[in-house]
Order: sequence, then C-alpha cells, then structure tokens
Amino acid sequence: MKNWEDIATTSEHHAVVEIKKSFQNGDYQDVEEGLTILIDAMSRSEKKALESQLVRLMHHIVKWKIQPEKQSRSWILTIKDARREIKSWKKYSPSLNDDFVKSIWADAFSEALDNAETETGIPTKDVLELTWEEVFEIEYVMKNWEDIATTSEHHAVVEIKKSFQNGDYQDVEEGLEILLDVMARAEKRAIRSQLIRLMAHIIKWQIQPEKRSRSWAATILNARSEIEAEQEYSPSLNRKHIEEIWAKAFGQAKKEAETETGISAKDDLELTWEEVFEIEYVLN
Repeated sequence: MKNWEDIATTSEHHAVVEIKKSFQNGDYQDVEEGLTILIDAMSRSEKKALESQLVRLMHHIVKWKIQPEKQSRSWILTIKDARREIKSWKKYSPSLNDDFVKSIWADAFSEALDNAETETGIPTKDVLELTWEEVFEIEYVMKNWEDIATTSEHHAVVEIKKSFQNGDYQDVEEGLEILLDVMARAEKRAIRSQLIRLMAHIIKWQIQPEKRSRSWAATILNARSEIEAEQEYSPSLNRKHIEEIWAKAFGQAKKEAETETGISAKDDLELTWEEVFEIEYVLN
C-alpha cells in the first residue's frame, strides 16, 4: 500500500497523480484513503501558511511600534501583503475564519515578539498586546511630507536627514521633491505679495499725490529690493513669471489702494513695467 501521509506531505501534486493512478486501476479503497489524507494534509498546510503570514504581519507591526525611526515603505508593503495573503486564505478556505485566527493569536503574537526583538535588538516588553484593529484595520503610512514641509521647511529638512540616515532613499527622494515644490510655491507667493505691495503704493502715489511721503517712497524701494532678491535666488521667478501674474496682481493692488485711500482709480488706469520697476519716486 502507498504511504499516503508521506506522499501528501512531500508533494500535494504528486499525491493527486498517485490518486488518479489508483482510480484508473480501480483501487477505490486506496483512492478514498489517499483523498482523505490529502485533504487533511492540505488543511494543515493552509493553516501553517496562514499562521506564518499572521506572524509575519504581527512581526512588522511590532517593529513599527518599537523602532519608529526605521519605519519604511518596505515595512508598509509587507504589512499590506501579509494582510492580503491572510484574506485570500480565509476566502478560499472557510475553516480558516476569524475564529481560527483568534485561536492561534497568542502563539503567533509570542513568536512575532521574539522575531522582532531578535531582528531589531530592542526589547519588546512594552508591547503587551496587539489588537485586531492594529493587525487588520489600521492603515500604516509614511510621513506626510506635504504637511511637514508646509508647516516648517526646517523640520522637513530634519526629517529628510533622518530618512537618509535610516537608508530609506525612496522616502528621501519623495521628501526632497515635495519640499522643493512647497518652497517654490512659497517663493511665488512671496514675489506676488511684494508685487502687489509695490503696485499698490505706486497707484496710491498716482491717485493721492497730496499724501505722498518718504514712507511710500521707501516702501516702493523695499518692495523692488525684495523682488530682486527673490529673483536672484530663484531664476524661474523672472520677468516672464512676473508678466504672467501681472494682471491679477494689479487688480488686487488697485483694490487695496482704493480701500486705503478711499479714492476710486480711473477705470483705464494701468501700470507699465517702467512705472513699476524703473521710475524713481521722490518727493518734490
């Protein structure tokens, strides 16, 4: 008689081949025994596979908790992959349901703690448990570079350095790209703000000549200097860029000048490049 246990344990495919041979030979008792043992072996294999994925999943979540400075996209991908594998096993093997997962939970958690401590060298004694939500529902994500860079460019640089030191070069690349984008937007906002400030004072100079002052003249000079400085360090903020934002900036400047002076400017009022950037404004 065939040793179905050895055959099924060694290769499920080979077991099916041997069962087919027995069936073709009319040895139905052998077929029944082979099928019974194969089903049992496959069930044990599926349970081992699910338990292995559960340990793998818990292992990475424990690492995420005890070693936050090493968090990486690789860990996130592993967590997602392990969850997907477990979900797949549960879908195609109804016996591998939530009750089964709960029945192996404690042993899997214990093994995950040991694996995490061995890999990181960090004691896991503070990780007393993992909840179902932590293991299967919480989304583990990397830094929100947009929020970090928008809140503080300096803090963003600090965090990028941490990612670099941790060898997470993908995170470094993303952080740098977003930081550059945030800085570029901030520079554009700054030059637009200075352009509006500059235009508003020139409009006031024109529509309220009796109120002209050294303060207005100084503001015009200062705004020009600020724009020049922005252009020096950011070549993209050139004349072409200023011309692109000219109309909107002028519209805003006109509103501000009219609000501040209480005087309505002429509908056909315009400002030339020369008036904004070249003419010298001095008191008579």
